[in-house]
Amino acid sequence: MSDHHSHIDYDLLGRYFSGEADTAERTRVEEWLDASADNRDVFASLKLMWTETSANHFSSEDSSFQPDVQAAWKLVEQQTTQQPVTRRSGRYMIAAAAILLIVTSSVFLLMRSLLPTEHMVEHRANQTEQIKLSDGSEITANASSIIRYSESYGKTNRRVQMKGEAFFEVAPNKQMPFIIEAGGIQVKVVGTSFNVDQKPDSTVVEVETGRVELRQGKQLIVLNPGEKGVFLVREKRLIHRGVGDVINQFWRNRRLSFRKTPLNVVIGVLNESYQVNIALKEPSLGEQPITVRFEDQELSTVLDILTATLNLRYEQSSDREIILYHADD
Repeated sequence: MSDHHSHIDYDLLGRYFSGEADTAERTRVEEWLDASADNRDVFASLKLMWTETSANHFSSEDSSFQPDVQAAWKLVEQQTTQQPVTRRSGRYMIAAAAILLIVTSSVFLLMRSLLPTEHMVEHRANQTEQIKLSDGSEITANASSIIRYSESYGKTNRRVQMKGEAFFEVAPNKQMPFIIEAGGIQVKVVGTSFNVDQKPDSTVVEVETGRVELRQGKQLIVLNPGEKGVFLVREKRLIHRGVGDVINQFWRNRRLSFRKTPLNVVIGVLNESYQVNIALKEPSLGEQPITVRFEDQELSTVLDILTATLNLRYEQSSDREIILYHADD
């Protein structure tokens, strides 16, 4: 057994799976995942069993549903041993399940034989990747993103796990909804296109076409085209926002669209998209609104359009450092 395995608290892992872990705890799990490929394989197998167990025994469609770490681990244990399950403390049960699932090699092999091998695609280089799924759905994953799904995808389920950012174009199938688990929330659709951006402190879903449901515990919001949903990790709160004033798909198709957007917000998006540091000589300039659309344009062209529209000028001290100031200065 790898030494990395001893560094994870299985009580913590149970809370992570059920969505009960706080930001600091989620960070600990994600650091453990990044430590080795073995850790990621163990996590994937445990997560898949947890998901199947929860799906079979706890209906997420029930508005009264609440994740139960102890109960779910108990069901996992029942799947991996024929011995009677006795009453134990929650911490002992989790530890016992962890030993059964990870330490005992024969049980680990049993898991592999009972469950389909999970197919995992990882994106850690500076590249965007197209993923075509067996049902005709397509995923465009941003650099450094992770997409996971089992080999049974399209046959018994259409469930995907993700970390990072991705754009989804989902093939219609009313009998088998498409479900994404990302950053503590569940995204459910039948056939639509939308973007999911999962970060440590929040997960943002923006809908391009169709209808999307976001669920976290008892919270449920429905998004229509042009609308945005935000899950705040620390507060565990879902927020429904109307049609946004910024459409940022630069990473996917080098398109940016702003509608009556303050200049300081525009600059923030440009800094992230072009990997530069644009600053305002006078902070008050950032309050000016602008409506503009950019499609696959070089930064110099974007700056020329901005300055001409708002009567500004810019000075570039290096490839990455740019100052915007009023043309009359």
